[in-house]
Amino acid sequence: MNKKTLILSLFVSLFLFSSTIIQRDLFASVASANSSHDVRVFKIESLNQIANPEPNQVIYFFDIDDTLFDSPYMLGSKAWRKYITSATKDDLTENWHDLFSLFIARNHPLETVETLTSKFVRELQMKGYVVFGLTARERKMWYDTPMNDIDLLTVSQLESVGISFNNELQAKAYPNLAANPEYFEGIFFADIEPKGEYLLNLFKDASQLTEKVIFIDDKQSQVESVASAMRQMGISCECYWYTATDDKANKFDPLIANIQLYYFWISDGKRIISDKKALSIAEQYPERNAEYYLQSVLNDAKTKMNKE
Repeated sequence: MNKKTLILSLFVSLFLFSSTIIQRDLFASVASANSSHDVRVFKIESLNQIANPEPNQVIYFFDIDDTLFDSPYMLGSKAWRKYITSATKDDLTENWHDLFSLFIARNHPLETVETLTSKFVRELQMKGYVVFGLTARERKMWYDTPMNDIDLLTVSQLESVGISFNNELQAKAYPNLAANPEYFEGIFFADIEPKGEYLLNLFKDASQLTEKVIFIDDKQSQVESVASAMRQMGISCECYWYTATDDKANKFDPLIANIQLYYFWISDGKRIISDKKALSIAEQYPERNAEYYLQSVLNDAKTKMNKE
């Protein structure tokens, strides 16, 4: 290689190296400029996949049902609630979904979705993060049924799995938010409306807005609604579509759930049957299908109602 060729080669190498540096710095600059209003959506299977930013000016919003707690068994699970609505839709005697799901909520034990859940929330709180609950439940209604203590029931359910959002410091940090009529002990009750719309209304008159929202929910539609709302408001947001209960939902068996409902109902909430025990009962009485157990419960419920 002659001297002229060597000089040309060095010049090209230097140019390419310089271009790489410039492009890298330009990308970092653009990323930094966009980060103030960055809205991102992630699909995760565990809370451990959430990357925690610095606590200052960050609000966490946790969905509650199927995100923080779940039924230990098939009865009362997300898949069961969908199933019971469909299975009883032609029986207009009563809104059976509401009746049974409320009975289960009042009497059936719960567990955290992951073993790490309650510790995860507590550690966020200990590190200084503002952490709220955000549920699609209404404060004074259970679906279509007026109930004055749904907020107390929700707090009690959370406490049963070691979680509390009742923090006076965060209420003082965001007094306008805590003054919302659907706020109770660290929990916002979104009245079944899309949570993105709820947050838009919640934030619109707030004197102080957070710089970033981190939102976790098991429903993709809710995650997308919050992402859209924060984008409209120019608030940086990380939205996590949390799928930890999906595998359980895919394994749902109506026969197992109806056996559990049967024994739970006729014992007035005192006999709780595990999935394993329910399977054993199903094998013991192979002639009894899922419909047999469900109709037995419906007949018993109607008899009790007539006596009242």
